[in-house]
Amino acid sequence: MMHSVAEKQEFKEWQDREKKDRKENTARQNEAMEHLLNVMERQADTLQALLAPQTNQLRACPPLQPLSQKSLLHSYQPPGSSLYPLHSTPAWSQTSPALNTRTSAV
Repeated sequence: MMHSVAEKQEFKEWQDREKKDRKENTARQNEAMEHLLNVMERQADTLQALLAPQTNQLRACPPLQPLSQKSLLHSYQPPGSSLYPLHSTPAWSQTSPALNTRTSAV
């Protein structure tokens, strides 16, 4: 099959355009990759700057000590009890009025 000179020229121009497009696409991909790497680098720097004070604070604190069984027994609170009751009623008011020996000044 014989191709005319015009067809050969058109095919060569198409090949050249394709080659140029591939080069441009590769260049754009490289630029985009560089941009993403720069963004990721800035993010890593930002995270390190945010974590540095917390890391320093954690390193400055003494390590936690395990609790002994004795301290666990002394700190146990049965369910429903509280060190700080919601309200307190004086002990003398909980007894019958006849046993109330408190006198009030009139």
